[in-house]
Amino acid sequence: MKMSLLKTILGVLALGLGVLTASAQTAPTVDRPALDKLGPALKQMIETHRASTKALLEQRKATIERFRAASPAEQETIKAELRAIMKNHQQDQRELARQIRDAIKARRDAQRKTGG
Repeated sequence: MKMSLLKTILGVLALGLGVLTASAQTAPTVDRPALDKLGPALKQMIETHRASTKALLEQRKATIERFRAASPAEQETIKAELRAIMKNHQQDQRELARQIRDAIKARRDAQRKTGG
C-alpha cells in the first residue's frame, strides 16, 4: 500500500511539473489597444510625445558624452544638467498620461451621452 501511494504521489508530482513547465513557457499577452482604434487626437499626442522623448534622450546621450570628457569640477554642473533633463522627461511622461486620461474620459463621456 505504501508503495502504490508513493507511486501515485510521484505521478501527480510529475504531471504537475509538466504542466508548470508548459505554462511557464507561454508568455502572458497584454491586450493593448491598437493605435488605429484610438482617436486621432490621442494618436497625435502619442506621436508628439515620442518625438519629444527621442529629442530628450538624444540630449541626454550628448550630455553623458560631455560628462565623460569633463574635468571633475565640470562634472558636477553636468550632473545637474542630467538631473534636469531627466526631471523634464518625467514631467513630459506625467503630462502625456494626464492628457491621455482626460481624452479617454472625454471620449467615454461622449459615448455615454450618445449611447444612452
